[in-house]
Amino acid sequence: MPRRRPATFSKVALVALVLAPILSACGLIAGVDFGGVHPEDTFTDGGPGPNADVFAGQDGAPAPGDDGGPPGLADGTIEASSCTPDTNAVTCSGRCGDVVDNCGATRKCSTDCGLGQACQGGVCKCTPQADWCTNRCGPSQNNCNQTVDCGGCGADSGLTCSAQGACGCVPQPDTTTCAGKECGTAVNNCGQTVACGNSGACATPGAICQPGGICCSDNGQACNGRCGGVSVTNNCGQSVGCAQQCTAGLVCVGTSCCTPEALATTCAGKACGPAVNNCGQAVTCPNTCAAPNTCGGGGSGVNGCGCTSTGNPCGSMCGGIQVQDNCGTSYTCSTSCGLSGACPCAGGSCTTGHYCSCKPPPCL
Repeated sequence: MPRRRPATFSKVALVALVLAPILSACGLIAGVDFGGVHPEDTFTDGGPGPNADVFAGQDGAPAPGDDGGPPGLADGTIEASSCTPDTNAVTCSGRCGDVVDNCGATRKCSTDCGLGQACQGGVCKCTPQADWCTNRCGPSQNNCNQTVDCGGCGADSGLTCSAQGACGCVPQPDTTTCAGKECGTAVNNCGQTVACGNSGACATPGAICQPGGICCSDNGQACNGRCGGVSVTNNCGQSVGCAQQCTAGLVCVGTSCCTPEALATTCAGKACGPAVNNCGQAVTCPNTCAAPNTCGGGGSGVNGCGCTSTGNPCGSMCGGIQVQDNCGTSYTCSTSCGLSGACPCAGGSCTTGHYCSCKPPPCL
């Protein structure tokens, strides 16, 4: 059986094993700085790269290219109205209870529809007068303009029903009975109930009939500058809910409408970054930072401009040369190599290119 030759290392592998600890201690190979910042560790604008030890955000600084402000309105912030809601006088005309307005929002209209009216299914409807036939006979139109037959005068009365629907009495004209009344009902000289105004209702759409037969229309003033569905009492004494939104462009803060101030006013004294205006809106101030400064850089705060240094750029440079970091700060590099310089091995030399070089004699 033939003998196998023992495994051997190649010359290249052997040299690598011998040089590895030496090169590690030296830290350099012909001017290469193993511990310095490498090109792949920085972005082109000088900010920390994907291989850097500190990533954007860990030190409170924004990522390169970021102006430091929020990407947009965050959840829960207040937005300006994009739709102008109709007034209550328009939205609630003939309607009552919960309704949907022209902006698609729910609004509470009053459930008080006035005299002779009741809220039924979200609509104000006429309520027939229960005693309409008192002292009345024959067919007639009641306060809701419905045909009602009140019957005869009774066989024992000896009276006949007149053309005016009365037994033994000539009713006065309704205009006389309803003098001074715009709506509701009144009792005439024959003791009959008659409807005033527009069959008991107000002639003006949306107006309600108040005690005394006076018509009242919501003038809309109670909800001026109000929003959020807040309940208020209008000029007719009705409890009404204001619109959810404000006029387009305004902001609803709580239950009051707010006019956002100009961006320049909100951002006064701020070079960049996020801010909150007088209406509680999150805004982003224009970025006025000039390179190499960035918004929030160098510990300047979220609204300041500053430069975040990438550190001492000397690395393995020597010869007392002066170099600047990405922020323009000057650094004087070590005058020599060796134990007191950038290369920890004794005898390192500074090349004409101002880099420390560890050569084989002292380092190997």
